[in-house]
Amino acid sequence: MGEWHSERWGTLRRNDAEPGSLAAYASDAIILVDEGGAIRFWSTAAARMFGWTAEETLGRGMHSVLAPWWGRADYQGAFASLAAMGAGPAIGQVIRVLALRRDGTEFPVELSLTTIKLAGQPCAVGIIRDITSYRRVKAELRLAQEAAEAANQAKSEFLANMSHEIRTPMTAILGYAEILRAENLSQAERLDAIRTITSNGESLLRILTDILDLSEIEAGSAAIECAHCSPGRVVAEVEALLNVRAAGRGLRLEIEYEGAVPETIQTDPVRLRQILVNLVGNAIKFTELGGVRLITRLAAPNTGAPFLQFDVVDTGPGMTAEQAARLFTPFSQANTSSTRTHGGAGLGLAVSKRLANALGGDVCLVETRPGHGSRFRVAVNTGPLDGVKLLDDPRAALAAAATATLAVPGDDAPLHLSGRILLAEDGPDNQRLIAHVLEKAGAAVTVVENGQLAVDAALAARAAARPFHVILMDMQMPIMDGYTATQSLRKVGYTQPILALTAHALAEDRQKCLDAGCDDYASKPIQRQALLRQVGKWTLRAECDANPQPVARA
Repeated sequence: MGEWHSERWGTLRRNDAEPGSLAAYASDAIILVDEGGAIRFWSTAAARMFGWTAEETLGRGMHSVLAPWWGRADYQGAFASLAAMGAGPAIGQVIRVLALRRDGTEFPVELSLTTIKLAGQPCAVGIIRDITSYRRVKAELRLAQEAAEAANQAKSEFLANMSHEIRTPMTAILGYAEILRAENLSQAERLDAIRTITSNGESLLRILTDILDLSEIEAGSAAIECAHCSPGRVVAEVEALLNVRAAGRGLRLEIEYEGAVPETIQTDPVRLRQILVNLVGNAIKFTELGGVRLITRLAAPNTGAPFLQFDVVDTGPGMTAEQAARLFTPFSQANTSSTRTHGGAGLGLAVSKRLANALGGDVCLVETRPGHGSRFRVAVNTGPLDGVKLLDDPRAALAAAATATLAVPGDDAPLHLSGRILLAEDGPDNQRLIAHVLEKAGAAVTVVENGQLAVDAALAARAAARPFHVILMDMQMPIMDGYTATQSLRKVGYTQPILALTAHALAEDRQKCLDAGCDDYASKPIQRQALLRQVGKWTLRAECDANPQPVARA
């Protein structure tokens, strides 16, 4: 058993399995087995792979190191087939079996047997490769491939749905704009066309806003504030905003409170309102008969981390388990078929869930059944409630909040303008639109089409002692962009207000404008009232700076 003689190879000894031999440098295990299945050679790699040394394996049956079910009959049968073929080397098939380590653990191997004759006796050289990592990598590749295929399918569905969601309102906008050009329209027909264009434009804007919100959240740059706010006021604003939409569909929108509700909590009221508007708006959109309930309650009020919960319950169609499973996946709708009756980019729930997470809570689907509606739950952290009054009769105590509007609180900027405004904008249509809005409010507007002309006009007006009260600076313009123009003006000591005007609406875009020297930021598409308030505020400030009140002297 210590050595085995071959006329062709000479004598093989135990030392041939030592690191000094050629076999010691192979990464795969190499073994030599005689006709009876006894191991006659055991390489260094085999010792590492199986945990048995050469001394412990030589002379033992091959089945003792391979899994027991791979019995002696298998290789004895293989040798018998070889003997029937006559002399000479033959290479058998590569097979995959389970091998057995010394500690008793099984692992997958790839076994390649090359049959030869030594001293007229059939034997086999076995090369064994551990394919554990190969199987793991193969499984990971399979999962990656499945994920890529799923992502590709989701992308295809998203592109198809987004094409529909964008083209549908664009068709209405362009179509009704064409109708407005007709000269024989009645006043009612014109107003109907304008309402249609406005409604479809707002739908497009909601899609863009959801995409931007999701991008900001996933990039970790979403602006989240923490302030004292009235949850009753937030609920009242949601009710005021969506009551008309519900009534237009013949639905009831019911506001309910269960138990006492804090008079104030610490959270971001804008984001909380956005979440509730999204969920209640979805419920209204998908409900044909019945109504929608918004239920508010304080959960775990006596613990250190109380939550305010909002349940949105509808009498809509409900969902299957498969539809519910993909609800919070971005760009996914419960119904992705081309026959779906409700629009949407499939971003609202994904955005709402991430915003709720940022507020220390979550959004989840509590229950749903096909044909029996759905219940969604929003939970947000209230912040400390020490000393906060709990309202036992929220509806009565918060009656005043029910008439609250969505106007920006504390913004008393006038809607009438009297100052001189420089508008730097390269788009002819936007030039006409923005100039029209400002001039109708009473402002004197000078329009230039690039940043260089804006710098020249601003400095010329200052030199003539008639500086512009406000510059509205588009940030993307030819020849010189708004960033460079603003920086150039600030470098020469220009102190009049400059408001960035741009279609870029991410938080980092706002900061980039402020870093360039802008005093404020307005995003496109413009909202007339908001723009007039914003410009009016800075116009008043510029007028006050130019005409300070005299100081009374004793």
